[in-house]
Amino acid sequence: MRDVVARYFQDCDAAITGANTAIASSGRFAIVENEGNVALGVSHPRKHIVVTGLEKIVADEAGALAVLQVLAPSATAQPLTAFTHILGSPPPGQERHVVVVDNGRSRILADPRYRDVLRCIRCGACMNACPVYRAVSGLAYGSPYMGPIGAVLSPLLWPRGAQADLPFASTLCGACTEACPVGIPLHRMLLDLRADAVERGAVAGRAERAAWKAGRRPSPSPPARAAAAMARIGLRGGGRLVRPLAGRRADPRVLPEPAQPRDPALLTAAGPDRSERPLIAPEDVLPPTPVERFRLRASQLGVAFPAAAPHGALELSAAAAVAATGSVLLTGTPVDRRALLAAPAVALRVDPATIVEYPAGLEPFLGSGDALILTGPSRTADIEKVIVRGIHGSRSTPSSSSRPLPERAG
Repeated sequence: MRDVVARYFQDCDAAITGANTAIASSGRFAIVENEGNVALGVSHPRKHIVVTGLEKIVADEAGALAVLQVLAPSATAQPLTAFTHILGSPPPGQERHVVVVDNGRSRILADPRYRDVLRCIRCGACMNACPVYRAVSGLAYGSPYMGPIGAVLSPLLWPRGAQADLPFASTLCGACTEACPVGIPLHRMLLDLRADAVERGAVAGRAERAAWKAGRRPSPSPPARAAAAMARIGLRGGGRLVRPLAGRRADPRVLPEPAQPRDPALLTAAGPDRSERPLIAPEDVLPPTPVERFRLRASQLGVAFPAAAPHGALELSAAAAVAATGSVLLTGTPVDRRALLAAPAVALRVDPATIVEYPAGLEPFLGSGDALILTGPSRTADIEKVIVRGIHGSRSTPSSSSRPLPERAG
């Protein structure tokens, strides 16, 4: 990353980013990331292109901070991402172009049954909670939007496409609605979309309709009992022909054996332990003052608290800090992303009087221009889930997994 990517950004003509929120009152954008590539893209190339959906527009900075406060905890269980960029005017010599995408969003907004889906902040909490998504994976949806949010959004964006069956890939357990940090009633929308698909004939052909009508007949009737017996014979016989070898029978997508017991008590045994446990109040485990809580959270993110700034460090003064996340806010001249990414170490001075409890408390300190919320050093993880901190910087070290990492000292 240090040797190749940074130089590539210096030479490229344009960078394209999304935006997590677009702020109507000030014209600023908020973008979150962990690695630092957005920081390179918004500072080095001569042209910056922002592509965002119209649903990402919020009224003011308070709305943007409210989204940021729940986005990272709901997506990756982080307090905040390593970088939260709040972009004001472009830096000298750079152009910025904004593409606001509609692509059916206005049509969704006009429908009172589905307009709430546009509140989605793209955290993915519904996917982590969904038993269907966890079993079949995202590729099974055939859409770039997957999981419960995709099963709702895809048929709305492509009403005449091949996505009408996605709302039926759900257990309607409601876990997605419970997990959603912005309260989108996904389970209700899935039901409405099922009804819409049946009404316009996009699903449920003649054979399926006939089967459902037959299933409505009273089960004690002789035809129903005969049909059930034939179904059991077919399941035992034909099912064994397509069932994989024993080593793969734990796959939840495989048709189950028809002879499995159907004892409701097994559900209780297999479910979570619901016995009562004593709760520990936050004040019993966290330091009592905002300054001490900030030091604790920041140190957990790899921030050092030396008596003096390290030799050669870039020394900056923070406009504010956040106790709950260990973050610092930079505004004005200190928001020089080129200098930050090139520095071997950064020393940040924080006034204890400016430490707020939560990110929403940063609103009075944001100013009117560029702002940057730093939450520990930049970091990434490879496919083996090995976290590397400080992936951007100018420190020249041997290429090995044990090389020293840049620090954010405070």
